[in-house]
Amino acid sequence: MSIQGDRVGLETRVESILTQDNALKVLSSFSRGGESKAIAPISHQSSKGGYYYPEIAQAIGCEPGEEIRLLEWLSDLGYLSKEMFDQLDVCPFCLGANLRFRRLCPSCHSKQIARKDVVHHFRCGWTGLEEDAIEETILLCPKCHRQMRHFGIDYDRSSSYHCLSCNKIFTQPEEVFECNHCSRQVPKSETILIPTFIYRITPQGMDVAKKGSLSGITVCRGIIESPYNLYTLKHIEDRIEELVMRYHRYQAGFSIVMMRLKQFERLLSEKGLAKATQTVRIISSVLAGETRKLDLPGLYDDHTFIIVLPQTLQKGAQVFAKRLLNCIRNLPPAEYLKGITTAIAIATCPDDGIERAALIGALKNRLARAEALDGDSIICEN
Repeated sequence: MSIQGDRVGLETRVESILTQDNALKVLSSFSRGGESKAIAPISHQSSKGGYYYPEIAQAIGCEPGEEIRLLEWLSDLGYLSKEMFDQLDVCPFCLGANLRFRRLCPSCHSKQIARKDVVHHFRCGWTGLEEDAIEETILLCPKCHRQMRHFGIDYDRSSSYHCLSCNKIFTQPEEVFECNHCSRQVPKSETILIPTFIYRITPQGMDVAKKGSLSGITVCRGIIESPYNLYTLKHIEDRIEELVMRYHRYQAGFSIVMMRLKQFERLLSEKGLAKATQTVRIISSVLAGETRKLDLPGLYDDHTFIIVLPQTLQKGAQVFAKRLLNCIRNLPPAEYLKGITTAIAIATCPDDGIERAALIGALKNRLARAEALDGDSIICEN
C-alpha cells in the first residue's frame, strides 16, 4: 500500500472513533478514579506510535494507538490535562516509531559491514586489515613484505569498519534508521521527535462525565479542521448550499476559489509526511491572513484548499487569487517549500452555474487545466 493510501486508511479509521459516545466512555473511565487518576501509556510494538493506552483502547474497542487521537481531542477541549511522559524518534514519512538503527557502508550503502582491526605500517605507509598481514604468528606487511615487530614503533593499530560488499575500509559508517512500517531509510538527523503524554481528567471533564453529555459540542470534526484551523469540507459544502439558496432568493452572487499545491506528492515522497503537513499548515496560515471574516477558507483534500467568497464576483475573486499567490511567493525560504507552485481555479455564481454541483464541476475542470501548466497559474473561465 502507498504511503498516502495508508495514511488515508488510518485517518478514516481514526475519524470513526471520534464520536460523542466514545468521548463519554473515556471521560467516565477517568472519572472513576477521580481527578488524581493518571493514565500513562505503555510500550506496544504493533502501535504505530510505539505506545498505547490499554484501558482507553479497551473501553472504546480500537486498535492500539488509535485511541491517542481521541485523548488529544479531549485535551484540546479542556476535558483532559496532560504532562510529558516520553519522546520518541519517528519516521518523517509515515510517523511510525518502529525504527531499527542501521550502520551502512558510506560508499555502496551495504548493510554487510564488520568492525575489524586496521594496521598502518610506518615504513612503507601500507594500511589494511590486520588479518591480511598475519602470517602464522607474525605480522608481515603485504606491500613491502617486511615484518612489523613493535607496536607504536613499526606500526599502529585502530578499530575501523570493513565493507564485505565493496571491500572499502572506513572509520565512520553511515548511520540511518530503517522504518519497519514503510521500509524507508531515514538519516539519523532527519527523524522527528514526537512526545507522549500522561493524561488526567480536569474539573470540566468531571462535570461532563457526571452529566453524560458534551453540552452540544460534537467531537467528530465540527466546523474547524484541526490542526490547520480551517473550515471542514462538510461545513464548506453546507455554506455553499446556503449561498445558492440565497442567490435564488436575492440574486446575491458569490465565488469559490480552489487552490492545489502542484508538487505535493513529490514533496511527500522526498521530504516525508511531517514536512508535507507543515507546508499545508504554512499555506493555511496565509489563507487565514488574506481572507475576510465572512470568507470561508477550508480543505478540500490533503493538498487542495477551497475558499468561499460571499458577495464576490469573478473580478474580485481574481484580485484575491493574485494577492494570495503573491503572499505565497513571498514566504520566507524553507527547504521543503522550494519548487512548490500552485494551481488556482475560480468559479462564480451565477456565471458558472446556480447549483453547488455545477460550480464544483467547473472548479475541478479548471483546476486540472491549471495543473497542466508550468509554474503558478490561475484559470477562471472555460
